[in-house]
Amino acid sequence: MPAGVQQAEVILVTGATGYVGTRLIPALLERGFRVRAMARDPRSLSLRPWYRQVEIDSGDVLDAASLPPALTGVTAAYYLIHNMSVGREYRAMEQEGALNFGAAARAAGVEHIIYLGGLGDGSGHGHMESRHRAGTALRNSGVPVTEFRACVIIGTGSISFEIIRSMAQWFPLIPAPLPTDLPAQPIATPDLMRYLIAALATPEARGQVVEIGGPGVHLYPDMILTCARELGLRRWKFPFPIYPLELSARIVDRLSPVPLNIARPLMQELVGPSVLTDPNARALFPSIQPMSYEEAVRHALRREEMPADSPWMDSLVTRRPLASAKVRTRGEGFLIEYEVSQADAGPGGKSLPAALSGDPPQGWSVRAGIPGAWVRLEAQRKLPGRLYLEIERRENSLRRAVLFEPNGLPGFLASGSVLRRESP
Repeated sequence: MPAGVQQAEVILVTGATGYVGTRLIPALLERGFRVRAMARDPRSLSLRPWYRQVEIDSGDVLDAASLPPALTGVTAAYYLIHNMSVGREYRAMEQEGALNFGAAARAAGVEHIIYLGGLGDGSGHGHMESRHRAGTALRNSGVPVTEFRACVIIGTGSISFEIIRSMAQWFPLIPAPLPTDLPAQPIATPDLMRYLIAALATPEARGQVVEIGGPGVHLYPDMILTCARELGLRRWKFPFPIYPLELSARIVDRLSPVPLNIARPLMQELVGPSVLTDPNARALFPSIQPMSYEEAVRHALRREEMPADSPWMDSLVTRRPLASAKVRTRGEGFLIEYEVSQADAGPGGKSLPAALSGDPPQGWSVRAGIPGAWVRLEAQRKLPGRLYLEIERRENSLRRAVLFEPNGLPGFLASGSVLRRESP
């Protein structure tokens, strides 16, 4: 545990169901912190592997009365909330949420807020400006704030990376509107976690705005080309003079796990550079040496963030939550069919309970699991992508997910038949 932080102190993580929150919580637990997770619907955390290791509290930053119980006894709080999913009114809601949380944190005696904002000048009226205004609202509360500013986060499940991955997989010609051919400094998820956690034990960072990013500067379209190369796909950049924002957002909505109401404000930010202008991150956190963009992409494609001791379906960030009896959705490079049934019947016949005991059906191999509890299988036959099957028994239910990772456009076109015919 970092110096200056006591084990009995409570660390609150807001936005616990989001991408950054679900990666940060296990990282904090690994370092021995006592963690409280705040979510509007705590039940949405119940399938996370770390669910029973944290305190769970219901809270909504737009409901000021719900915040005091979550903040009671908290020493430091992570503010990882955005409201883009609500649509065009998100800016007012983000401002209100930050004001409410800052006031409640001050009243509760919170000593430190760590906030993740956006990298860029924020001079427009879009997502980046809203992130900057939220940071200002938190600082105006009087609680010391460390505001990290980052742009593209490279990790499996990150909204930014899922857009990059989907574009690389779908398009033989990568569209490169000239207004978006601008520099950015993406950051790998593991490096982002290091900064967020190091801030707890770095008093000098309190009251600071800290710009963070990887060591290299990259053009947005070139990020897609690099991802395609790492996927083994040949792609070419296709420049053209205009940037059809609404069309681009709708393409992202159709071809990636990112819905339109989130894609639209993100795509608005591609007409401005997102590079570091202040080197104070290096001075405040000299031990953190961020990995290159290429290394970050390889790390994400290998899914090294995914937990080794539980099924992937417990941690996937998907367009539709795996919360009902039968779901077809997308997430983290997969096309997914998910189903829950009674454990004594088991979907797919007698082979599935046998697979749980380590006896896979013909044409499949065991990749991970605990006998009798859960198993991950991979198909061992020629397909236009990689096909996995996960099965988990929980009390009286059997959870089953078929996950297909298509290889380029041919894999996407064949995905329907693969999901229907190739699973055992």
